[in-house]
Amino acid sequence: MTAVSSKQVVFTRDVDSGRRRTLLLVRIFKEPPYVGWSIASTVLLLAGWEFGTWLLRIPPVILPPPSLIAVAFWKYAIAGSMFGDIVATFRRVLVGLAIGGGAGVVVGLLMGWYVKFRALLQPVIISTFPIPKIALLPLLMIWFGMGDAFKIALVAIGVFYILLVNTMAGVAGVSRTTIMAVQNLGANDFQLLYKAVLPAAFPVIMAGIRVSFSIALVLVIAAEMVLSRDGIGSFLVSSGQILDVESIFAALTVTALMGVIGYAVLDLIERILLPFQRSVGS
Repeated sequence: MTAVSSKQVVFTRDVDSGRRRTLLLVRIFKEPPYVGWSIASTVLLLAGWEFGTWLLRIPPVILPPPSLIAVAFWKYAIAGSMFGDIVATFRRVLVGLAIGGGAGVVVGLLMGWYVKFRALLQPVIISTFPIPKIALLPLLMIWFGMGDAFKIALVAIGVFYILLVNTMAGVAGVSRTTIMAVQNLGANDFQLLYKAVLPAAFPVIMAGIRVSFSIALVLVIAAEMVLSRDGIGSFLVSSGQILDVESIFAALTVTALMGVIGYAVLDLIERILLPFQRSVGS
Protein backbone atom coordinates (compact mmCIF):
# COMPACT_ATOMS: atom_id res chain seq x y z
CA MET A 1 0.00 0.00 0.00
CA THR A 2 1.17 3.51 -0.78
CA ALA A 3 1.88 5.61 2.27
CA VAL A 4 0.08 8.93 2.46
CA SER A 5 2.16 11.76 3.85
CA SER A 6 0.86 14.29 6.35
CA LYS A 7 1.36 17.07 3.78
CA GLN A 8 -0.96 15.29 1.35
CA VAL A 9 -3.59 14.93 4.06
CA VAL A 10 -3.37 18.65 4.91
CA PHE A 11 -3.55 19.55 1.21
CA THR A 12 -6.61 17.37 0.73
CA ARG A 13 -8.31 18.94 3.74
CA ASP A 14 -7.55 22.43 2.42
CA VAL A 15 -8.99 21.52 -0.98
CA ASP A 16 -12.15 20.09 0.61
CA SER A 17 -12.51 23.16 2.81
CA GLY A 18 -12.10 25.43 -0.21
CA ARG A 19 -14.74 23.46 -2.12
CA ARG A 20 -17.18 23.75 0.77
CA ARG A 21 -16.67 27.51 0.93
CA THR A 22 -17.18 27.80 -2.82
CA LEU A 23 -20.35 25.72 -2.69
CA LEU A 24 -21.67 27.82 0.18
CA LEU A 25 -20.93 31.00 -1.76
CA VAL A 26 -22.74 29.62 -4.81
CA ARG A 27 -25.73 28.48 -2.73
CA ILE A 28 -26.34 31.83 -1.01
CA PHE A 29 -26.49 33.51 -4.43
CA LYS A 30 -28.37 30.85 -6.40
CA GLU A 31 -30.80 29.37 -3.87
CA PRO A 32 -33.72 30.98 -1.96
CA PRO A 33 -33.83 33.14 0.06
CA TYR A 34 -30.85 34.54 -1.92
CA VAL A 35 -28.99 35.87 1.12
CA GLY A 36 -26.00 36.69 -1.05
CA TRP A 37 -27.96 39.26 -3.01
CA SER A 38 -29.08 40.96 0.20
CA ILE A 39 -25.51 41.07 1.53
CA ALA A 40 -24.16 42.37 -1.78
CA SER A 41 -26.76 45.14 -2.05
CA THR A 42 -26.08 46.24 1.55
CA VAL A 43 -22.31 46.33 1.00
CA LEU A 44 -22.72 48.30 -2.25
CA LEU A 45 -25.07 50.77 -0.57
CA LEU A 46 -22.68 51.40 2.34
CA ALA A 47 -19.68 51.67 0.02
CA GLY A 48 -21.50 54.13 -2.23
CA TRP A 49 -22.56 56.14 0.80
CA GLU A 50 -19.02 56.21 2.21
CA PHE A 51 -17.27 57.24 -1.01
CA GLY A 52 -20.12 59.53 -2.06
CA THR A 53 -19.82 61.68 1.07
CA TRP A 54 -16.06 61.80 0.55
CA LEU A 55 -16.19 62.68 -3.16
CA LEU A 56 -18.91 65.30 -2.75
CA ARG A 57 -17.28 66.60 0.45
CA ILE A 58 -20.55 66.54 2.38
CA PRO A 59 -19.99 67.85 5.94
CA PRO A 60 -20.52 65.14 8.60
CA VAL A 61 -22.97 67.45 10.38
CA ILE A 62 -25.23 67.10 7.32
CA LEU A 63 -24.66 63.47 6.33
CA PRO A 64 -21.93 61.50 8.14
CA PRO A 65 -20.32 58.54 6.35
CA PRO A 66 -20.96 54.99 7.63
CA SER A 67 -17.48 54.88 9.16
CA LEU A 68 -18.27 57.74 11.55
CA ILE A 69 -21.70 56.28 12.28
CA ALA A 70 -20.02 52.98 13.19
CA VAL A 71 -17.77 54.83 15.64
CA ALA A 72 -20.78 56.56 17.21
CA PHE A 73 -22.60 53.22 17.35
CA TRP A 74 -19.66 51.67 19.20
CA LYS A 75 -19.51 54.58 21.67
CA TYR A 76 -23.25 54.24 22.29
CA ALA A 77 -22.81 50.51 22.90
CA ILE A 78 -19.84 50.73 25.28
CA ALA A 79 -21.41 53.62 27.20
CA GLY A 80 -23.82 51.06 28.64
CA SER A 81 -27.07 52.82 27.81
CA MET A 82 -27.80 51.13 24.46
CA PHE A 83 -28.95 47.83 25.94
CA GLY A 84 -31.22 49.56 28.45
CA ASP A 85 -32.75 51.75 25.73
CA ILE A 86 -33.38 48.74 23.48
CA VAL A 87 -35.02 46.79 26.31
CA ALA A 88 -37.20 49.78 27.28
CA THR A 89 -38.39 50.37 23.71
CA PHE A 90 -38.94 46.68 22.98
CA ARG A 91 -40.90 46.23 26.23
CA ARG A 92 -43.30 49.02 25.32
CA VAL A 93 -43.68 47.69 21.78
CA LEU A 94 -44.42 44.12 22.88
CA VAL A 95 -46.85 45.03 25.68
CA GLY A 96 -48.76 47.45 23.47
CA LEU A 97 -48.77 44.97 20.59
CA ALA A 98 -50.07 42.19 22.85
CA ILE A 99 -52.88 44.32 24.29
CA GLY A 100 -53.99 46.11 21.13
CA GLY A 101 -53.29 43.20 18.79
CA GLY A 102 -55.14 40.70 20.95
CA ALA A 103 -58.15 42.99 21.20
CA GLY A 104 -58.04 43.66 17.46
CA VAL A 105 -58.05 39.96 16.60
CA VAL A 106 -60.95 39.18 18.95
CA VAL A 107 -63.09 42.10 17.78
CA GLY A 108 -62.16 41.41 14.15
CA LEU A 109 -63.27 37.79 14.47
CA LEU A 110 -66.59 38.80 16.01
CA MET A 111 -67.21 41.57 13.48
CA GLY A 112 -66.22 39.35 10.59
CA TRP A 113 -68.39 36.43 11.70
CA TYR A 114 -71.47 38.03 13.29
CA VAL A 115 -73.29 40.48 11.04
CA LYS A 116 -75.23 42.11 13.89
CA PHE A 117 -72.04 42.65 15.90
CA ARG A 118 -70.42 44.26 12.83
CA ALA A 119 -73.43 46.54 12.36
CA LEU A 120 -73.23 47.53 16.03
CA LEU A 121 -69.53 48.55 16.02
CA GLN A 122 -68.93 49.56 12.41
CA PRO A 123 -69.93 53.25 12.81
CA VAL A 124 -67.49 53.69 15.70
CA ILE A 125 -64.67 51.89 13.91
CA ILE A 126 -65.13 53.75 10.63
CA SER A 127 -65.30 57.15 12.34
CA THR A 128 -62.27 56.68 14.61
CA PHE A 129 -59.96 54.76 12.26
CA PRO A 130 -58.86 57.84 10.21
CA ILE A 131 -57.78 59.80 13.31
CA PRO A 132 -53.94 60.05 13.37
CA LYS A 133 -52.94 58.00 16.37
CA ILE A 134 -49.96 60.23 17.15
CA ALA A 135 -52.44 63.11 17.60
CA LEU A 136 -53.81 61.28 20.63
CA LEU A 137 -50.58 61.81 22.60
CA PRO A 138 -51.71 64.88 24.59
CA LEU A 139 -54.99 63.20 25.52
CA LEU A 140 -53.29 59.92 26.48
CA MET A 141 -50.78 61.79 28.65
CA ILE A 142 -53.67 63.41 30.52
CA TRP A 143 -55.47 60.10 30.93
CA PHE A 144 -52.54 57.78 31.73
CA GLY A 145 -49.88 60.07 33.17
CA MET A 146 -46.29 60.62 32.11
CA GLY A 147 -44.91 57.09 32.54
CA ASP A 148 -44.95 54.05 30.29
CA ALA A 149 -48.74 53.73 30.35
CA PHE A 150 -49.44 56.44 27.76
CA LYS A 151 -46.82 55.00 25.37
CA ILE A 152 -48.27 51.50 25.66
CA ALA A 153 -51.80 52.87 25.20
CA LEU A 154 -50.71 54.70 22.04
CA VAL A 155 -49.29 51.48 20.60
CA ALA A 156 -52.33 49.45 21.60
CA ILE A 157 -54.69 51.88 19.89
CA GLY A 158 -52.52 52.07 16.78
CA VAL A 159 -52.23 48.33 16.22
CA PHE A 160 -55.82 47.56 17.25
CA TYR A 161 -57.26 48.88 14.00
CA ILE A 162 -54.66 47.14 11.82
CA LEU A 163 -55.29 43.72 13.36
CA LEU A 164 -59.05 44.29 13.34
CA VAL A 165 -59.13 45.07 9.60
CA ASN A 166 -56.77 42.20 8.74
CA THR A 167 -58.73 39.72 10.84
CA MET A 168 -62.01 40.74 9.23
CA ALA A 169 -60.41 40.32 5.80
CA GLY A 170 -59.14 36.88 6.81
CA VAL A 171 -62.57 35.81 8.02
CA ALA A 172 -64.17 37.05 4.80
CA GLY A 173 -61.69 34.97 2.81
CA VAL A 174 -62.58 31.65 4.46
CA SER A 175 -64.13 29.36 1.86
CA ARG A 176 -67.75 28.34 2.29
CA THR A 177 -66.75 24.75 1.54
CA THR A 178 -64.59 24.66 4.67
CA ILE A 179 -67.38 26.14 6.80
CA MET A 180 -69.98 23.67 5.48
CA ALA A 181 -67.63 20.72 5.99
CA VAL A 182 -67.08 21.63 9.66
CA GLN A 183 -70.79 22.26 10.17
CA ASN A 184 -71.60 18.82 8.77
CA LEU A 185 -69.34 17.33 11.44
CA GLY A 186 -71.66 18.74 14.09
CA ALA A 187 -69.60 21.73 15.24
CA ASN A 188 -71.43 24.50 17.07
CA ASP A 189 -70.95 28.19 16.29
CA PHE A 190 -68.07 28.68 18.73
CA GLN A 191 -66.26 25.54 17.57
CA LEU A 192 -66.69 26.62 13.96
CA LEU A 193 -65.20 30.03 14.71
CA TYR A 194 -62.33 28.65 16.82
CA LYS A 195 -61.42 25.50 14.91
CA ALA A 196 -62.15 26.48 11.30
CA VAL A 197 -62.41 30.22 10.76
CA LEU A 198 -59.50 31.34 12.95
CA PRO A 199 -56.94 28.85 11.48
CA ALA A 200 -58.05 29.70 7.94
CA ALA A 201 -57.71 33.43 8.60
CA PHE A 202 -54.41 33.09 10.44
CA PRO A 203 -52.09 33.82 7.44
CA VAL A 204 -53.82 37.16 6.92
CA ILE A 205 -53.64 37.87 10.66
CA MET A 206 -49.88 37.16 10.63
CA ALA A 207 -49.49 39.68 7.81
CA GLY A 208 -51.28 42.20 10.01
CA ILE A 209 -48.98 41.40 12.92
CA ARG A 210 -45.95 42.15 10.74
CA VAL A 211 -47.34 45.54 9.80
CA SER A 212 -48.43 46.20 13.38
CA PHE A 213 -44.93 45.54 14.70
CA SER A 214 -43.46 48.24 12.45
CA ILE A 215 -46.23 50.69 13.37
CA ALA A 216 -45.76 49.91 17.06
CA LEU A 217 -42.03 50.63 16.84
CA VAL A 218 -42.71 53.96 15.12
CA LEU A 219 -45.33 54.99 17.68
CA VAL A 220 -43.20 54.05 20.69
CA ILE A 221 -40.16 55.97 19.46
CA ALA A 222 -42.33 58.99 18.64
CA ALA A 223 -43.80 58.88 22.16
CA GLU A 224 -40.32 58.52 23.69
CA MET A 225 -39.19 61.58 21.76
CA VAL A 226 -42.00 63.59 23.36
CA LEU A 227 -41.43 62.47 26.95
CA SER A 228 -39.19 59.68 28.24
CA ARG A 229 -36.09 59.11 30.32
CA ASP A 230 -35.02 56.03 28.42
CA GLY A 231 -35.58 54.33 25.09
CA ILE A 232 -34.28 54.92 21.58
CA GLY A 233 -36.52 57.96 21.13
CA SER A 234 -35.07 59.63 24.21
CA PHE A 235 -31.54 59.06 22.92
CA LEU A 236 -32.52 60.52 19.53
CA VAL A 237 -33.81 63.71 21.14
CA SER A 238 -30.77 64.15 23.42
CA SER A 239 -28.43 63.63 20.44
CA GLY A 240 -30.34 66.13 18.32
CA GLN A 241 -30.20 68.77 21.02
CA ILE A 242 -26.39 68.83 20.83
CA LEU A 243 -26.31 68.41 17.00
CA ASP A 244 -24.61 65.02 17.31
CA VAL A 245 -25.66 63.74 13.88
CA GLU A 246 -23.48 60.62 14.08
CA SER A 247 -25.28 59.53 17.25
CA ILE A 248 -28.64 60.23 15.61
CA PHE A 249 -27.73 57.88 12.77
CA ALA A 250 -26.42 55.37 15.30
CA ALA A 251 -29.82 55.39 17.03
CA LEU A 252 -31.55 54.99 13.66
CA THR A 253 -29.26 52.02 12.97
CA VAL A 254 -30.29 50.46 16.28
CA THR A 255 -33.94 51.00 15.32
CA ALA A 256 -33.36 49.32 11.96
CA LEU A 257 -31.68 46.35 13.67
CA MET A 258 -34.61 46.06 16.09
CA GLY A 259 -36.92 45.92 13.10
CA VAL A 260 -34.82 43.23 11.45
CA ILE A 261 -34.77 41.15 14.65
CA GLY A 262 -38.52 41.58 15.12
CA TYR A 263 -39.24 40.49 11.56
CA ALA A 264 -36.91 37.50 11.90
CA VAL A 265 -38.74 36.37 15.06
CA LEU A 266 -42.13 36.81 13.39
CA ASP A 267 -40.90 34.91 10.35
CA LEU A 268 -39.75 32.05 12.59
CA ILE A 269 -43.12 31.99 14.37
CA GLU A 270 -44.92 31.92 11.03
CA ARG A 271 -42.76 29.05 9.77
CA ILE A 272 -43.54 27.06 12.92
CA LEU A 273 -47.27 27.76 12.96
CA LEU A 274 -47.76 27.71 9.18
CA PRO A 275 -45.32 25.11 7.84
CA PHE A 276 -47.45 24.61 4.73
CA GLN A 277 -46.92 28.21 3.61
CA ARG A 278 -44.44 28.63 0.76
CA SER A 279 -42.99 31.79 -0.65
CA VAL A 280 -44.14 32.71 -4.14
CA GLY A 281 -41.56 33.52 -6.82
CA SER A 282 -38.05 32.38 -7.59
